[in-house]
Amino acid sequence: MKFKSLKCAVTGASGYVGSRIAEHLLKNQCTVYEMRRNLPKYKNKFTIQFSLGKDVNANALRGIDVLIHCAYDFSVTKWEDINKINVEGSLKLFQAAKKAGVKKIIFISTMAAY
Repeated sequence: MKFKSLKCAVTGASGYVGSRIAEHLLKNQCTVYEMRRNLPKYKNKFTIQFSLGKDVNANALRGIDVLIHCAYDFSVTKWEDINKINVEGSLKLFQAAKKAGVKKIIFISTMAAY
């Protein structure tokens, strides 16, 4: 598989880490699907609505070669909520990706995550 032919989905694409990864992939001629909680004003076919803690539609990930997960919901501070949204939400995402046939998953966490 050639690097430039990859279809990549990036969670947290509106955040610092996710946006830098998406930008790098685009510069290397990958097709990038931004997975974001808030859709841009002018939605295009390369945006997938996604929010940690909510169910993930596996069909939205069909045809994706690589899922890069770097989203984290900083709005919650209690461990129960952090676990429910960030940990369980990530697991739901990974299960949906597996069901959709995504070939590779890359999980990125930052020091800023609790």
